[in-house]
Amino acid sequence: MRVPVFLLLFAFSFHFHLSFAQPAGKALINFSGYGYNLVVNKNNQLVLTTPDGEIAFADSVNGIWRKTHISALPDGAPNSKIRIYHTCYFNADTAFVSGRISGDDDRLDLIYRTTDGGKSWAPIKFGLNGWVYDATFLDNGEAWLSVDEKGIAYTRDYGLSWNLLPFPFNGQRFHSIYFNNKREGLVAGGTNGLAYTKDNGKTWISLTTPLNQGKYKKTAFMREPYLDGVAIFRDYLLVCQEYMVFYSRKDKINWVYMPGYSDFYTDPYNRALFFETRRGKFIKCDSKLKPVATFDGAFNKKFCRNGKLFSFHINELTQITAGNQLMTFPAYTNDTTGIVAHNFGHTGHGSIGAAGNKIYLQESRNGKWRYAFTLPFATDSGYLQMKGYDTILFVNRSNDSVFYYSIKDGQVEKRERKKMIADFSKAGLKKIIFSKGSSGDFYRYWNVIEFESINGKFVRTRLDTAALNGILMPKEIPDTLSYQKVTTFGEQIPELYQKQLSFDELGFTPADYDSCKKHILQFKAMLDSNKSEKELRNCPFSFNINNLDFSKLLSLVDRIGKISPAAMNDFLHRHNYASTDEDYINIELINGEGKALLIHYLYYEGRQPYFFAWWLELNGLHADCAAIEINRFLNDVFPNFLKNNEKVDLLQELVKFVYEDEALDN
Repeated sequence: MRVPVFLLLFAFSFHFHLSFAQPAGKALINFSGYGYNLVVNKNNQLVLTTPDGEIAFADSVNGIWRKTHISALPDGAPNSKIRIYHTCYFNADTAFVSGRISGDDDRLDLIYRTTDGGKSWAPIKFGLNGWVYDATFLDNGEAWLSVDEKGIAYTRDYGLSWNLLPFPFNGQRFHSIYFNNKREGLVAGGTNGLAYTKDNGKTWISLTTPLNQGKYKKTAFMREPYLDGVAIFRDYLLVCQEYMVFYSRKDKINWVYMPGYSDFYTDPYNRALFFETRRGKFIKCDSKLKPVATFDGAFNKKFCRNGKLFSFHINELTQITAGNQLMTFPAYTNDTTGIVAHNFGHTGHGSIGAAGNKIYLQESRNGKWRYAFTLPFATDSGYLQMKGYDTILFVNRSNDSVFYYSIKDGQVEKRERKKMIADFSKAGLKKIIFSKGSSGDFYRYWNVIEFESINGKFVRTRLDTAALNGILMPKEIPDTLSYQKVTTFGEQIPELYQKQLSFDELGFTPADYDSCKKHILQFKAMLDSNKSEKELRNCPFSFNINNLDFSKLLSLVDRIGKISPAAMNDFLHRHNYASTDEDYINIELINGEGKALLIHYLYYEGRQPYFFAWWLELNGLHADCAAIEINRFLNDVFPNFLKNNEKVDLLQELVKFVYEDEALDN
């Protein structure tokens, strides 16, 4: 997926803002890859990996991380033959990694194994040719690998030699496996497949699933009924099917739904059991599955071992101890050759990053960060981003100030956000430029229509198109725009900047509510009559969620007007879609001093709604804006430019948004 530049800048700045401050001489751990995998061994030693082959070890949660790499190409880029997704970590010396790993013959039949704490790695063949979908291990050197459509590989000597377990379900993809120290196993995969063994695979029993037993109503028509996780905890079996958690006693399979839970974590020794809720909380339960403690925190990659829950998020490690304490530690590395900075942009010659207010440059991927200079102001109360290639922008979250630092001459300019916006507006508008575009992997179209203030009118002075057969071009393009309407809109900018929307401003009518209910009932009738996925997708109302309660959905239409402003604006900002195929709308305002304010919206697959939240940029400063006055202005001066969908479509999306939020606890 291609991500817009402004979203990347925002992501970098947010990443930087949340990280720990770095003391002099210490570096926080940093990986070039994503998709971390965290594993802990019996001694509470930890290992982190990324799919790119990066690996780091630590002796404890507050220990120093030692980075290594199995194999990389000469330019530092990841090796496409080594994709790591799982780690079995037995003791301080011995571990192996698995995933999608091949040798020179391109067979996916390798793991990489270390017996010296990651200083060196050796390839080992495990006997099957396929992607390792899941892995689990015991402290004594036993481990199991679920191999794509091939079966289960088993080792008793820390991954040195392998056997194939008897498995009657070959040809199916088992995405999740669990084995305990009694060698009981539970595996899940395929489409709605579940099997249990009590003797390490000598015999298998195919089990009915929650869906088989009708424990939930299958109304998510675009989702296969995959089982996403399995575990055995004492006398219970646990499964996660379609992001819902169920349990059953082992002696009699009768699945019980656990409302509000989305996942679970235990280890092969059942020293602890944690449930994750759909609202991001973690609940520790006793042997009867009853809650004993609840925790909040920034949890990302989770792993349960030794009665504890471990999590790694950005560059910090969180641990829930056996005594129910929540503890967080910065993840420092042993890198003495250079600091690890947090990337917040590009200079045209490589990446630029920061550690505190110290700025570093990186010329190549995975290269060393080279110290460049120190900013003359503290940065711990805001975030950094680049404006172009030669200016660093620091936005202070604690007040209205913005700093612009010139890389070329070291000059600093401090501005106040409100004054900067007011000054732009006071200078009056000289030009207004409308543009629409669409781009994908193999195409790019755009239209640009420019109006300039001439003799008391905004006159069209430019009309450019690079669109196939006029696609995206409005059918009717005015020759002039009302001078009064354009200038009045420019004067409103300071009060519209970062404005949030109230529900009443959308102006839904009784007819809109009636249409929404009619479309919901139409969708229900189509579901009840088992219409095809294509037909359901094309219904005026379509909702891909399980256990859909149509009575609640219809009643929600009547009370949707009570939605809070905060929830309303959360909805608008969450629905700013992006995809490989993207469409955009830009309105660029040029004032009398030549400065530009960009009003931007990004969407895809024709999903331009009746109303949406805009993204505003002025002199590198970004802001979300949900001012309906922008849409009204555009519809007034250039009626064919937006091509909005029906208003009832927005009402239906809003109803679904609130329904999903309320369903998180059910």
